[in-house]
Amino acid sequence: METGPRLSRLAAFVFALAAFSPADAGPRKPEFKLLKAVDLPASGIRVMIMSDSRESPLPSPSAKLYELRRGAETTHMEMYDARELWIRRQVAGRWTDESGNTLTISAMLFSMPQSLRQAMVRREDFETALPSDAAKKDWTAGEIEQWLADFAGSSPEAVPVQKKPFNLGMLAAYRFQERQQTLAYVFRLNRSAAGQSRAAEEIFAAVFELAPEINLSEAREAIETRWLGSITVSQKKAPASAGPSASFQNPNSSSDAAAAGRNMSPEFLASREQAIASVRNSKDWWFAETPNYILLSDLPLKHRHTARQLQEDIEIMRGIFEKVIPPRSQISAVSVIRLFADASDYEKYVGDDLKWSAGLWIPEKKELVIRPVEWGGTREQRAAILTLVYHEGFHQYLFYALGRKQTSPWFNEGHACMFECADVSGQRVAIEENPRFSPIISELSANGFLDFKSILDLDYEGFYAGSNDDR
Repeated sequence: METGPRLSRLAAFVFALAAFSPADAGPRKPEFKLLKAVDLPASGIRVMIMSDSRESPLPSPSAKLYELRRGAETTHMEMYDARELWIRRQVAGRWTDESGNTLTISAMLFSMPQSLRQAMVRREDFETALPSDAAKKDWTAGEIEQWLADFAGSSPEAVPVQKKPFNLGMLAAYRFQERQQTLAYVFRLNRSAAGQSRAAEEIFAAVFELAPEINLSEAREAIETRWLGSITVSQKKAPASAGPSASFQNPNSSSDAAAAGRNMSPEFLASREQAIASVRNSKDWWFAETPNYILLSDLPLKHRHTARQLQEDIEIMRGIFEKVIPPRSQISAVSVIRLFADASDYEKYVGDDLKWSAGLWIPEKKELVIRPVEWGGTREQRAAILTLVYHEGFHQYLFYALGRKQTSPWFNEGHACMFECADVSGQRVAIEENPRFSPIISELSANGFLDFKSILDLDYEGFYAGSNDDR
């Protein structure tokens, strides 16, 4: 059984491959500029990325819930696309610029297991199928091409490279038959080059997905004559361990989370690692955690008080959720909240159909995502974010509390609208009438238009039908 999303209202060098004149009256032409250096300390390399690009973390892999019946016994099984899991284990960084160009850097750690190709798998079966030894070091040409085909979903074709720069020990270039604007470069750093004696031994893949307007030949010229020669070892040391952000982590929540960690289930650990891995190597993204939640965000430092209050309040609200609707069994997964700093990043993440929303609980990805609040001062923005998190947080809790089963929309949305009005003060929670809906209900009731039966009979599609205002 699969549930749908619940909605809530509310050095430097430039490779310029498209000309632009300030005198142009029309919109700026798409460009492909590689200007900004970025370190990937966990992977040990430094590369140049598009100058106006933003970090674009991959979304969490989608899970599908299957119900298995054997006589009177019913069990539920979560299955994932093996390719999604495989890709996410190897991506080191991903960036998209304002012209629509995307660069993805991946460490080629292992091939896609043949038994899992085009398969839906349980997460534990995927992990079991992976090689137990360290990252693969020696690759044949055929293995590289198969890796690229699995990664890009298209057949690669090797193309000649103008010249291999001395900073690289090996280099191969590819284009793709079904994706004409996609280029891939597979490389390994040269330990004999100056300053690279401790370079990583892994092979890396850089995949460029260029906007349709970008000239492919000019892009290749820029990449092969300048970009490849700029790749070097990271100037930053890899962290000893992936820990929460010192600036955004609530110290009270941090100590509680550490204590709770002694009894973390395998599912909790796996889901926590997946969330952290999605922002690993990121410069702007950080994470903080509580006993039951992990918060991922790229909000700037001025919002640290909002982040810390959110960590406190969501745990208090979790206790309220549990008292109102006790979970059928202990919840074993971490609850993920992803809070965006840029509205366009949020819209890209949720897709065109849902980009109008202010926040979503996406059960198939197991993420609660929140659009940034761009109006008001810091205090008003904090209040609006907390309201959204309380609302979507109930959808998230109910999903886990009832064993991932879908509930009636009136029940789910009704409770969420109630909890969004929570006023958390210390350990005290007060819930007043919802100011958004109470006047509407009163007006409908006074005019005889309040039809509870029709509301109770609505499915999710009918419940969310209509315009954005209707929702």
